[in-house]
Amino acid sequence: DAEVTLQAPAKLPMHIFTRGVEGGDQPQIRNGQAHWRWHYSRSAPMKAQNWAADSWTFSPTIMASTYREWPQLAKAYQLKAGAAAKVTPGIQALADNITAGISDRR
Repeated sequence: DAEVTLQAPAKLPMHIFTRGVEGGDQPQIRNGQAHWRWHYSRSAPMKAQNWAADSWTFSPTIMASTYREWPQLAKAYQLKAGAAAKVTPGIQALADNITAGISDRR
């Protein structure tokens, strides 16, 4: 069993998406705070889905964000993570050395 709670200022716009959990997308407001609560119970483990898409696309899920739409979230992530994902000159030199003389891109 798992229980997840989320608390945020009531005036903060939160966008909630849930699948496969008990609890609602609308909060209870108390003392200027929005409160969400979800519960999940499963008596047997889910079978491995090695052939499937990422597990978040079909498994029990709770997503919460102040971003209204996915493209906004993706852009914010790219702004911060993009630099960390860039290939450094040292890694590029190593890759070039490892693949020297190989013309097939596969």
